[in-house]
Amino acid sequence: MEDLKLITDCESIQYDLLAVARTLCGKSSGIVCILDVNAASYFYDGSIIKNSIPSLGYILGDEGSGAAIGKTFISNLLKNRYPKRLYENFMNYHNTSPQEIVEAIYRHEFPEHYLSQFTQFIAENIGETKIYNLVFKSFSDFISENIKQYDYLNYPVYFTGSIALLFEDILRDACLTNGIWPAEIT
Repeated sequence: MEDLKLITDCESIQYDLLAVARTLCGKSSGIVCILDVNAASYFYDGSIIKNSIPSLGYILGDEGSGAAIGKTFISNLLKNRYPKRLYENFMNYHNTSPQEIVEAIYRHEFPEHYLSQFTQFIAENIGETKIYNLVFKSFSDFISENIKQYDYLNYPVYFTGSIALLFEDILRDACLTNGIWPAEIT
C-alpha cells in the first residue's frame, strides 16, 4: 500500500510541475525553476517535462532554496560571522537562543521548513553586505548547478516560488552576472 502512495505522490508532483510549466511557458519550450522552501529546475518542451535536475534537499544541495539560504544564514549567525547587533536582533525577533535553534533543526519533522522561515528576517536585513552576498551566492550556485546544465542560451528561463519573489532583485542580479536574462519571475 505504501508503494501505491509513493506512486500517487510522484504522479501528483509531476502533474503539479507540468501545470507550472504550462502556466509559465504555454506551448513553448523553456527552463522552469522553482525557488521555494526547496528548489527545482526542469526543461519543458512545450508539451512535457523532458529533463530535470533533481532537488537533493538542503543537506546535499538545494541551492537557491529557502532551506539552503536559511541553513547558511543560521550557520554564519551561530559562528559569529555577522555583527553582534544583527545576532541580538535575530534572537529577539524569533524569541529564541542558539540551543533552541540547534535542537529545533535536529528534532523538527521538516527541518527544511524550519530553516526556510528565517528568510523573512534575511530579507528585512538584506542591506547587510554579508547577507546580500549569501543570497546572491546561493542563487549563483543554483544557476551554476542547475540552469547551466540546460541549453539556457537558446531557451527562456522562468522562475517561480516564494524565494524567487522575496529576493527578486538579487535573483535578477545573479542571473545577469551569470549571463542569463530571466524571461519571468512570478
